[in-house]
Amino acid sequence: MTTLAPALPTRRGARLGATVDLAIRNLTAERRRWGVSSVALGIAAMLVLFIQGTVRWIDDSATAYLLHTPAQLVATQSGVDDLLFSQATVAPPLAAAVRALPEVQSVTPIMAFNGVLSGRATPLPLFLVGYQPGGAGGPWHLAEGRAPQQGGEVALDRSLAFTNGINLGDTALVLGRRLHVVGISADTNAAGIFFGFVTMQTAQAIAGTPVYSDLLVTLKPGAASAHVAASIDHISPSAMHALSVDRMAANDRGMVDAGFAQPIEIFLFICLAVGLLIAAIVLYTATVEHARDFAVLKAVGARARVLTGVATIQSLALSVCGFAIGWVLAIAVTEGFRTFRPVLDAEMGMDIVAEMFGAVVLVNLLALVLPLRFLRRVDPQEVFKA
Repeated sequence: MTTLAPALPTRRGARLGATVDLAIRNLTAERRRWGVSSVALGIAAMLVLFIQGTVRWIDDSATAYLLHTPAQLVATQSGVDDLLFSQATVAPPLAAAVRALPEVQSVTPIMAFNGVLSGRATPLPLFLVGYQPGGAGGPWHLAEGRAPQQGGEVALDRSLAFTNGINLGDTALVLGRRLHVVGISADTNAAGIFFGFVTMQTAQAIAGTPVYSDLLVTLKPGAASAHVAASIDHISPSAMHALSVDRMAANDRGMVDAGFAQPIEIFLFICLAVGLLIAAIVLYTATVEHARDFAVLKAVGARARVLTGVATIQSLALSVCGFAIGWVLAIAVTEGFRTFRPVLDAEMGMDIVAEMFGAVVLVNLLALVLPLRFLRRVDPQEVFKA
């Protein structure tokens, strides 16, 4: 066991250097254990990062369709206030009435409904959107091919197509109708609800009725959204009302979060608890095994803040190493999902990275409780024992 020479540095810089040196030597005396401990903490950090990145992706993907439209309002069936989970019906004459309002620049009708891609090995939820070719409401990002332009064509989400082995040019059975896949869309996986796009003609043929589900309303410059929404509400209060795009997007996000939030929060708490236990064990062991070093410091007059500094630096060093490993692992896991199983994603912006690094540091500082209690009990006479 290596011990410090019994001479306490007098200058602040030298004292800090000795403190850092002792902290690092305590942690790295057993390099193999230090490596295993860093990796174990890194795995906990990876899970925390990936979970938080997944939560961000869920929030963003659940609202991507609405936020990629130029509309400011959505007119839909009375009593319906979301896009992804409710089936609405709006009669074509109501679309004409909305279009006739003086403050409305354009109205884009869509026919959207939920279903399942059938006839494949992995049936997955499908959100089919019918739109007018050449207008808004269709796929906003195509990875391959083109948007549907005529009846019998479909553009499928990339994740849905990948999982079911569907390629550009194949035929897919969509809600009982065989459609030709002319496009593969990207960024159209709304937290496990996979988008498909067809022409309005095809969507109405599948639904068996010539109606719309929602109207995407774009306003003229300077028009007040609240005023136009009120005008739409008065057209046929029992059949149609209008919501802002932001409000409907928030409703969709809230419904998606309601199904994911509680399990994710529990899992996140478990990961942080595991990280706390790992850090506590590593820091306490490193402190106990070098009790003689701390006894030397106490014997030559080191104050409590010096000993606390050693323990704190050990904690920060473990935090940095563990988090760095976790960050790399989280990026690798995310890329693995994107490449081999693109049904789940994570968006780990620097704000999330900074927030989670702070959480890891806080957990490791909490883990100092046991080592600091031990340091207070270290007997300086320990250095004189054989």
